[in-house]
Amino acid sequence: MYIKSLTLLSSDLDAQLEFYSHKMGFEVKAINEKELIISAGRTELVFRKSVSQPFYHYCFLVPANKLEEALEWAQARMELIETEDGFRVESNSSWKAHSFYFLDGNGNIAEFISHYNLDNHSDELFSAQSIISINEIGCPSNDIPKLSSWIEENVGSKFWTGNTTRFGTNGDENGCFLLVNNEDKKTWYPTDKFSESASFEAEIEEDKSVTKLAFSAEGFGLI
Repeated sequence: MYIKSLTLLSSDLDAQLEFYSHKMGFEVKAINEKELIISAGRTELVFRKSVSQPFYHYCFLVPANKLEEALEWAQARMELIETEDGFRVESNSSWKAHSFYFLDGNGNIAEFISHYNLDNHSDELFSAQSIISINEIGCPSNDIPKLSSWIEENVGSKFWTGNTTRFGTNGDENGCFLLVNNEDKKTWYPTDKFSESASFEAEIEEDKSVTKLAFSAEGFGLI
């Protein structure tokens, strides 16, 4: 599964522009009073102007051999979220991944992850242009089975890891939805920030078929 585009709401586009363009060096594809569009590899990441500021968790995929280099690169540009094991996190064996976390310009939890069984190694010096894609987007709700069934029926991807009671995923190593029961798993690791059903739009590619969808507290819908 690939996330071709992801649109998140933002109450402060200037803060995201400062963070992603000036601090991190991401390519800005467009900027106006309503939207900021940046290039995240094969994903178009859009921040759309909003009066309120929802709270998101999303993740960038980096080459399988570049997590340590990406960590050093990121530490020189921003403050990372420290965990009990330091900054670098080794995920469980079913994910076969390493990652680290930070807050974006609007205070959302963002993450860099490398799935070390993917054949996406790079010989280039790490930079913002090394980002492969958006790899994850959080979808907190109180009904994981309902969300996963909708995704399977409308997108075609399958339930991947975890469980349908507290925390699971639908998709694969290239891209996935994080399905969180926010009546049970109330906060986003590795913080004390509460998960919420923050609205977003996405364009998803699965087996060469593209689906445009929207997520909200009511669940998913086609657009």
